[in-house]
Amino acid sequence: MKLKDARHLPAEAQEALRYRVVNAIENGMSKSEAARLFQVSRTVVHH
Repeated sequence: MKLKDARHLPAEAQEALRYRVVNAIENGMSKSEAARLFQVSRTVVHH
């Protein structure tokens, strides 16, 4: 799986991605599952 490098996204897109990941975790998704679903590094999600 190719992970997204969100650093190259516009600031608005980075914020939207963060919101979606945090929202998913707050609604019961595990951090590992959120990382996999949104194709970002588990390290970033666990940070």
